[in-house]
Amino acid sequence: MKKKILCLALFGAMGVAQAAMAQDYDDRWYLDGSAQYNFQDDHRGTQNAPAAEVGFGKYFSPNWSFELNFNYQNPKEVNFVPTPPDAQHWEQYGVELDALYHFRVTDRWNPYMRLGVGWEHDRERYSLFSDVYVPATRTSDNATGVIGLGLERNYGRWGTRFEFGARYDNDNNSVNAPNANHFVDLLASVGVTVAL
Repeated sequence: MKKKILCLALFGAMGVAQAAMAQDYDDRWYLDGSAQYNFQDDHRGTQNAPAAEVGFGKYFSPNWSFELNFNYQNPKEVNFVPTPPDAQHWEQYGVELDALYHFRVTDRWNPYMRLGVGWEHDRERYSLFSDVYVPATRTSDNATGVIGLGLERNYGRWGTRFEFGARYDNDNNSVNAPNANHFVDLLASVGVTVAL
């Protein structure tokens, strides 16, 4: 009889511990989106530009979450003469898989670090001649790497994020920057998360 009571008490304690552990973090899927400012690599010869990112993610422990994000930016050129009529120079879009490590300072404030890998499509417009604008386009698909530091503020089901990071683009076929074998763009962003 004592063994049965001891086993029931042990199973009950395990259930309470599991329930307490489940309350340490929200394991629902969430949507994320951010408005970004992309500080373009100087070698591209483009202006800094706004960018956008959307995606979804999930916490797998109190400290780790994973996200799949899609990004887009379309910066204008800086020093092309003569100025082309469309003036859009270097369209970029891509997808990345990110791992976020959350430091969990308090229930509300959550500093984190982002590491990710992905794919980026570069569409570079250029002129076939230096003295007259004859449009041409070069496209390239490249591996990317992302690193960032951020701060998340939790409001329950939703949260806000502030992040600064860098994206490495392994593009080594540029027409306008023939000596560059890669680019590193800096990103500053403000975003939101919404749990589903």
